[in-house]
Amino acid sequence: MPASLFLRWKDFSQFGSAISCILKQTDMAEELAKAAISSLLSSVDLIKAKFNAFKNAEGELKKLESKLEDIRAAIQTANRMPFFNNERVRDWVWKLKDVLYDAEDTIDEYRTSTSSGKKRKAIMSASKSFNRYQLGNNMKSINERLEEIHRERETLGLYKLFEATQSSGTGQNPTSTKHYRETTSLISWQGTVGREVDKKRILESLQLRSFTHGTKCNVSVISITGQGGIGKTTLAKMVFNEVEEEFGKNRWWVCVSEKPDLKELVRKILESVTEKSPDYTQLELLCKCLKKELSDKRFLLVLDDVWDLEWWEQIKTLLVEGAVGSAVLITTRKKQVSGDVNSIYMHKLERLSQEESWHLFVINALKEDKSEYDLVRENVKDIGERIVQKCGGLPLVIQTVGRLLRSKKIGRHEWTVAEKSGIWEWKMPSSSSPYGDILPGLVLSYDDLSPCLKNCFVYCSVYPKDYEIQKNELIMQWIAHGLVEEANGVDMEARANDYLNDLIDRCLIEETKKGVKLHDILHDLALYIGGKEYSHNSATEHTRHLSLTGGSFIAQSELQTSKLHTLLSSCSCGINSLGKVRSLRVLSLIGADIKELPDCIGDLALLKYLGLSGTWVKSLPSSIGRLYNLQTLNLDGSHIEELPKEIGELCNLRYLGLEKTDKLTFVAEGLGKLTHLRTLCKFLACENGCSIRELKELNKLKGSLNIMGLGSITTMTDAGEAQLNKKKSITALRLDFSMPNGATSRTADDDTGELQNESKRQGGILEALQPPHGLENLELSCYKGGALPSTWYLESNYANLQTLRLSCCSHLGTMPVVPALKSLTLEKCDDLMLLTSMPALVKLEVKECNKLNSVANMPVLRKLKLSSCQVLNDLPCFPSLEELKLQYLNIFRGWPMEKGQEGTTAMPHLRTLEVSGCAELKALPPCLESLEEMTMFGLPKWEGFEGGTGEAAALPCLKNAQLVMCPNMQMEGLLPALSKGHEIELQQLTVLVSPCARLKLDAFTRLPKLTELRTSNELLQCGDGDEPPLPSQVSSFLPSLRILHLWGGEPNANWGKVPDWVWGLTQVEEIWLYDFPEQTSLGGGHWQNFKQLKGLYIRKFPKLRYLVDMLPRPANAAEEEEEGEHGSAGLVPEQEQIASLSRLEDLDCYNCPLLLLPRDYLPGVRISYK
Repeated sequence: MPASLFLRWKDFSQFGSAISCILKQTDMAEELAKAAISSLLSSVDLIKAKFNAFKNAEGELKKLESKLEDIRAAIQTANRMPFFNNERVRDWVWKLKDVLYDAEDTIDEYRTSTSSGKKRKAIMSASKSFNRYQLGNNMKSINERLEEIHRERETLGLYKLFEATQSSGTGQNPTSTKHYRETTSLISWQGTVGREVDKKRILESLQLRSFTHGTKCNVSVISITGQGGIGKTTLAKMVFNEVEEEFGKNRWWVCVSEKPDLKELVRKILESVTEKSPDYTQLELLCKCLKKELSDKRFLLVLDDVWDLEWWEQIKTLLVEGAVGSAVLITTRKKQVSGDVNSIYMHKLERLSQEESWHLFVINALKEDKSEYDLVRENVKDIGERIVQKCGGLPLVIQTVGRLLRSKKIGRHEWTVAEKSGIWEWKMPSSSSPYGDILPGLVLSYDDLSPCLKNCFVYCSVYPKDYEIQKNELIMQWIAHGLVEEANGVDMEARANDYLNDLIDRCLIEETKKGVKLHDILHDLALYIGGKEYSHNSATEHTRHLSLTGGSFIAQSELQTSKLHTLLSSCSCGINSLGKVRSLRVLSLIGADIKELPDCIGDLALLKYLGLSGTWVKSLPSSIGRLYNLQTLNLDGSHIEELPKEIGELCNLRYLGLEKTDKLTFVAEGLGKLTHLRTLCKFLACENGCSIRELKELNKLKGSLNIMGLGSITTMTDAGEAQLNKKKSITALRLDFSMPNGATSRTADDDTGELQNESKRQGGILEALQPPHGLENLELSCYKGGALPSTWYLESNYANLQTLRLSCCSHLGTMPVVPALKSLTLEKCDDLMLLTSMPALVKLEVKECNKLNSVANMPVLRKLKLSSCQVLNDLPCFPSLEELKLQYLNIFRGWPMEKGQEGTTAMPHLRTLEVSGCAELKALPPCLESLEEMTMFGLPKWEGFEGGTGEAAALPCLKNAQLVMCPNMQMEGLLPALSKGHEIELQQLTVLVSPCARLKLDAFTRLPKLTELRTSNELLQCGDGDEPPLPSQVSSFLPSLRILHLWGGEPNANWGKVPDWVWGLTQVEEIWLYDFPEQTSLGGGHWQNFKQLKGLYIRKFPKLRYLVDMLPRPANAAEEEEEGEHGSAGLVPEQEQIASLSRLEDLDCYNCPLLLLPRDYLPGVRISYK
């Protein structure tokens, strides 16, 4: 290009000379000649300057590149210096970083502009293409700025910064700590050290019976206060987990953080409550929906990390819809917040004691094979104790410093370096600074990181506080910014994953259910180190990484003049101006309300990461093909419907996210050009579009691959050209033979000849596909072939295959033995008749295989689930089976015993048994000696066990039995069977059946450990005679009973009322009574005996008027009361009776239209009435 430019310059010179000669021949044109010559010579000078810039560009580039490593090293060294309060030094470092960013921009622009071939033409043809003349000047300008900064460092005394390339970080190689990686995914339990007393106090405050008495609101607020890093969130989690049984699913956790947007906060709460994202964004609709969801629910809502309360009054109006006993638990650093929300209890969290701190330190500092004895032996315990003192009793600091030392050798030198570090004495910013507390122990942990890990850690601060970051998202953004070092033979993604694991191991990043996040104190540290480069919701000329959340937006003018490298935004504002931000490397619009991308997206030639997951985007503009440098295109969970042919121009793409893109129906040809792809979760073969052949060169794919639309493939040759067997890193493969675009099958179901041809064709295609031999998981869907390829049977080919799932394989007649297979799932395989034995199979699930009539014995099978197999008659007694679930097996009759096996132990390891809807089953196999849980539901012919009710029916380990709608079972022999053995274990029993033989109450004396009974009044028979037992006698029948569920029946004298013996169960804690149509009052005069009752739950009592019986006063009463609102003269008022229920916490009444609840004299009781 410089040569051609030189020719054009030469032509202009000659043309100018010729014009000059002509014009000089006439006096009339003298002035015109001067003007023309002046203009032309100016153009020539400009072009000559451009030519010189082009000619010098390569030299300036080499000069600039030679300085970049020194710049990076200087920045890393400066980051370690005690400059936290030296603003001049900080400003100088930021200037240096500014130059580094500009240099990287200029170099990347130059390299992109000089890229060869079709990609270069696509970029250079754009009207807004990069001006190489300007690039050359930019490089020269940057070199001049570096010289100026170099001179300025001398005035600051920073002479050694450009000489200390090797001292830029003392941390070890980022993967050198892999050997101590723990396998557990969560280590938050370590933070519970020393917090049991705190947890107990908060739980007591939640359980105070009077905490709602005298207030206008059903919902009470409890707060936990304390400084950052002291463990407020951990304590809240301890409480949250502890009350699972009390609140059930109505426990929700929401991180609030600083300056929350009201609409975003309502949306987050609603999403936690409903467990799904709302379909609308208007605040009013969100509030209405949340109000409806909370109505009459008793809940616990944790609002974590609250800083201000501008939103509180509006949120409170929604929360008050909860039922009595609901609570909000707030964590905050500010005491004022606790006061402003009118907390009924404020718990101030104190620092750990030295003993507790030491215990937490040892847990984190020692590897699993070490003990405190090793510290004594290596003579470092005294050093460790002094380090712990420096941590100041803050759990977060103790954990991170402990993890730092865990990565070192246990020795006095290594531990002394940590103890004597000057960082402990640095003057850090106070909590009043914009960055909050910067704690020395955390800085020490940061300082030990390698340069790569430091950059990765600081980058996390671009996300808002408490934001849960998807792991893959973070990894690909690190790669996009060049924060991950390349290593021979190691994928960048694998290396970045090691970085992430390192930071997690060091407790600098916290794992969550959805991904990872920074603790807010560590976020403060990362943001402080990042300085002017990182910003949230606003930008300056120094901002390079920006996140916009909630209702925040940035003006278009600011966006157009910015030098952003990262923009994370959940809003659509300014999207049409993005083309001006040419320095962008990462653009994430996750969840933004956008329906299309503007064409200007193609102007972002340096873009490497584009995140559109969760957006409404249906298609991509053709300009997407100009993103030559793009490495990640994330469309997960979006509404994308088609991918254009230009997607094939993204030759550097490594990650194409298409998970949960159910609306994707067409992919144009060109995907096969993306030879750098590592992740492609979905490949859609389309007629007139992307062919299966395009998989041929995609041999770097790894992880999971879902190939859809295989029904559109016409020849085995096309399938073979995919060369799946060369994709060695694919571990999970799904092959879907359904037609794309929801099209119907090529053949009609009643066309036998065509079906046979189609079956043969698909069988050939499947064999030609040749899945990779290293495969671990394989799923086959909608396959119409009659058999699986014979190559799959060979152990040498698929020795690693662990899991196989076949669904809707309607013509599959046989299932071959796959030697190494551990898990097999079969669903809707209509022609499958036989399952042969598999030597390694551990888990088997079969559903809706209507011709299956035989299942062979599996020697190591542990879990078996069979559902809706209409012709399966029997099963073998699997010797290793632990869990068995049978549903809707219409003609299933049982487990035939071989000759000589009668009375022997059948399925000796079976622990869980669930049988439902098996109309022909009469008996269970004998001697289920390990059975712990048994559910029998809807079995009209089931009577009991093979061999009767003797030793063969013994169930010595049974703890939970549910027997529902089994009218033929022999109740006379049931309890003896359940109570066989040396130790009677049954704790929960449900018997709901009609009609069947009655069950005598005194038979329960054989079940002394029974804690929960669910049964119906009509089933129970009181005793040998007609007289029912006295209430005082019943407690001896069920001494351990704590929970009773009792159903009534038809409105008659026997079953329409609660039987009197119920009031003798004075030890129970919960009573649930259902459907007693004749009952008018409760208690039978025995409420005073229920000293342990905590919950009374009443359902469907249409005639119930009073909670307690109206009893005569004692004869020695001083005088009769006049008839009043609590009853008639001479009768004991309800208030006196109900007051005896001293431990009652819950009173829940449903469908009791005549009942008058005594709310006024039940203080502290949570009352629900519908």
